[in-house]
Amino acid sequence: MPDSYEPLSSLDAAILGIEDKTNLMMVSGVLTFAQPLDVEKLKVVLQERWLKHRRLRQRVVQSSLPMAWPYWEDDPNFNLNAHVHRVALPEPGDQAMLQALASDLVSTALDYSKPLWQIHVIENYDGGGALLYRIHHVIGDGIALAALLMSMTDTSASSVQATSASSVQEPSPSSVQAISSDPNDLPQIAKQALIAAKLSRHLAKKFVVAGLDILSDPDKTSDYVNKGLAYTQSSLQLALKVLEPETVFSNKLGVSKQVAASRPFSITEINQMRSQLGGTLNDIMITVIIGGLRRYMVAHEKPVNAARFRAAIPVNLRKNNNVTSLSNKFGLVFLSVPLAMADPRERLAEVRARMELLKQSADAQTVYNLVSAFGYIPSGLQNAVAKQVGVLASAVITNVAGPSEARYFAGQKIENGMFWAPQPARVGLGITIFSFADKVYVGVNADPKVMPDPDMFVECVVAEFEAMRGR
Repeated sequence: MPDSYEPLSSLDAAILGIEDKTNLMMVSGVLTFAQPLDVEKLKVVLQERWLKHRRLRQRVVQSSLPMAWPYWEDDPNFNLNAHVHRVALPEPGDQAMLQALASDLVSTALDYSKPLWQIHVIENYDGGGALLYRIHHVIGDGIALAALLMSMTDTSASSVQATSASSVQEPSPSSVQAISSDPNDLPQIAKQALIAAKLSRHLAKKFVVAGLDILSDPDKTSDYVNKGLAYTQSSLQLALKVLEPETVFSNKLGVSKQVAASRPFSITEINQMRSQLGGTLNDIMITVIIGGLRRYMVAHEKPVNAARFRAAIPVNLRKNNNVTSLSNKFGLVFLSVPLAMADPRERLAEVRARMELLKQSADAQTVYNLVSAFGYIPSGLQNAVAKQVGVLASAVITNVAGPSEARYFAGQKIENGMFWAPQPARVGLGITIFSFADKVYVGVNADPKVMPDPDMFVECVVAEFEAMRGR
């Protein structure tokens, strides 16, 4: 079929299908700088590094035809300027103003007639500047998008030279990837027929390869059977979790979202806590977050003694954590922890034990398989199924590790960074852990009907961190 369009993967189609107005499937983030960003230098960096990825020049087409498969199509009218926007914060141009702007943008859908990303250059922020990016989850997961973003940066002040806007040239299609035909040459129904044909060949090939694999190596037959039994057992265990009592932070969702971000925590201090208490950085930060949620509930006079907090935690399923392209390759595990424990050290022991069990389970791969299967469900049913899956968790906790050294973007040193991940339908609370340049940040993306004061929650997280350090 023509190279100018291709079907979405089943997982990408599922991500697209579960988006609705209450939860936009979009990854958003902010980088801050001591000096204002030079927009022309930024465009040069985007031109040279961002747009070399063909996916970022493609739009998603969703046909109105019944049972039609969505596909990627090269945007015939691509214009970089349509994706880069400038905005100035109102006075006093502080963290509260930046978060208010981010909240508005996180609640605003991307334009499906164009490639699904935007970059906002923010002026008048704290005497310097900021950059806010929005990228649809269908383009990639947190690991892939973090790698994409860091590929835009340098380890020292960039040598990128400012170029006038009129002289910035769009890369030709051949410089990104050869396009064999104009996607507009075919009517919609013909494109869908080609998409269906390619998808059928792809599935048939997978079945044939699996069959030949078994025939050529009979020992693999038992391997397939054992994996199938493991996934079946894990699926049943996941299904039984639905029968658990409804967790805290559950409510009917609205459309708007509010975001907040913590002050940076020192990785040196976290490592000192690890040496004293044990556990991974992830264990420490999840324990701090759950303690912060407990403090938040107590401050709002909510009962905690019988309450449980259950979080969906994305797991990278790439081999050797190798990110070779923009894609989604993740599963989920579900961490359930009682909120009655006031002692952070006791809570850490509980988190560590439960995380060890989850690491040994097949849950992550099972969820990957189940969510991928959503892509084959008619679009009208995808959201209904996603809402049922949503009862498995009251929040999503995402942990992404960035580079440990300082980085520069378009010639400016990145002072701080934060991102906010999306949540599936019926999950109104997203919490992110982002490590970068020897600092760790905690962010929250909350539906006001679930958490009306995310800034207070961030303060509770900071207080819990200090308590866990023994202060």
